[in-house]
Amino acid sequence: MKINHVCINVTDLDEAIEYYVKVLGFKLLTDVAFGEGGAMRWVEIGTGKPNSACFSLMKVAKKQGKSKSIICTFDVEDCVKKYNELKKKGVAFVDAPKKEVWGRGCMFVDPFNNLYYMCDEIKG
Repeated sequence: MKINHVCINVTDLDEAIEYYVKVLGFKLLTDVAFGEGGAMRWVEIGTGKPNSACFSLMKVAKKQGKSKSIICTFDVEDCVKKYNELKKKGVAFVDAPKKEVWGRGCMFVDPFNNLYYMCDEIKG
């Protein structure tokens, strides 16, 4: 069994695409209208690399309250460098990178109140 995709609840698909693609740097993999009269959209974002899972952006009617649970962890090459890069783009961080046993990590929240963790690994 492998993960195919993870759903992320958002209230505005176009705003979500803008954030995940232009701010976080993912690729738009799919954006297809479906259903009666094309009333719904199937939107997937990801790295575009073979055998990697992707996110499905799922439109919901109401913005959720602030998440208390991390829905996904992103591995990055250098957590401090990526933190500084994303902070300049307006990403809302909960904390600055902290050194942990496995490396450095920090949390951030997207415009739809989804909580994420970003970390790197100790090398050598």
